[in-house]
Amino acid sequence: MQYLFRFSGSWMLVSFLLGFSPYPVERGIFSTPTFYQKQAQRPFHTHSFLLPTDSIVDRQKPLALVEYGGWICAHEMWIGALSEEWVGALSLQGFQVRWTIPNAGGLTTEPVVVENKWVFFSFRNGSVVKVDLVSGAIAWTATLDAYANRKMIRAQEKWLVSTATGNLYALNLQTSKVEWIANLGSLRDLTLRGLAAPVLFEDRIYIGSADGEILAIQVETGNLLWKQNPFPTAQTGQHHFSDILGEMLLLKGKELLFTRNDGFIGTLHVDTQAAQPWISAEKGGHATTAQFRENRYYVGTLEGMVAAYDTETQSRLWETELGYVPASLTIGEKYLYAIGTEGKVTSLQVQGGAIHWTEDLEGALAPTPVYVPSHHTLYVTAPTGYFYGYLAP
Repeated sequence: MQYLFRFSGSWMLVSFLLGFSPYPVERGIFSTPTFYQKQAQRPFHTHSFLLPTDSIVDRQKPLALVEYGGWICAHEMWIGALSEEWVGALSLQGFQVRWTIPNAGGLTTEPVVVENKWVFFSFRNGSVVKVDLVSGAIAWTATLDAYANRKMIRAQEKWLVSTATGNLYALNLQTSKVEWIANLGSLRDLTLRGLAAPVLFEDRIYIGSADGEILAIQVETGNLLWKQNPFPTAQTGQHHFSDILGEMLLLKGKELLFTRNDGFIGTLHVDTQAAQPWISAEKGGHATTAQFRENRYYVGTLEGMVAAYDTETQSRLWETELGYVPASLTIGEKYLYAIGTEGKVTSLQVQGGAIHWTEDLEGALAPTPVYVPSHHTLYVTAPTGYFYGYLAP
């Protein structure tokens, strides 16, 4: 699990887990895009493949780079970073290059598709690019004060981008014009990776700050309506970071559900700003990610645990030790998939949390997996362009 720290204008990448070993060729790497079936002793692992490298294309656009932004699958295409020089799209069937645009220092968030017509990229150099999903033609490019540090979202006819300097930009969806900038504020010049995306509800945007506060911002003007720290706590020792991580969402009754890195899980009523803690920092772990599905909230921690909470009763249903730090959680019908950036993938049963299987790919992974419904498969991007497929019933 990697955290990205910003301090006094400089950036330091700190890895909590070191000692990655080279990727082992005996694990079923194939040099063609055909889906090869795995051995019977690994029924959960459907196939592995390496994106093709045509001799001419390879010299100009070496394919498939693992970046924090990861990959997505949309419009029958893989979309992500093809190399350090290029970002683009590959056909889902055949893996042919459909289009490319320059890679401006690497992706910092996963690409986002809007209206099945446009795809938005955020780059390390602070640029945000709107691209035609089919042709790859660039519609516009906006250069901001820093790179996007959480998933971008659409709010009416605005494109919302939160940057690492604590600014929230509202760009005109059609022209890229900056309509307003809201400063999220922070007493500490410090942020973590995996921050929760803004939540849009009616005419308001709700977003978390590096200080553990939740801010309500008016969509049209960018005016701050209110900000509230639901669970003030001394920022010392092991509970120093209070960034809101993973998935933040609005439950019925206007209760905003969120998880903070310092261990607090709870809700904040968006009208009254009344806070309801589910678990305090003294009892919880240090959260790294969180995801919601069907009245359950799943939280991964720096201590290597995954826990499931019932959103109706606010009670913890189960907790399972992974033995590694989960960078992301993907929820299927029967199983929950935990991805660790150091190379571990684990499938857990949604009911009870029992471990179904664990795979060690022995190398850094993109934290965001790609789920392809037509394949009923979860794909995990491994080093140097290898995709691993797992059944995701």
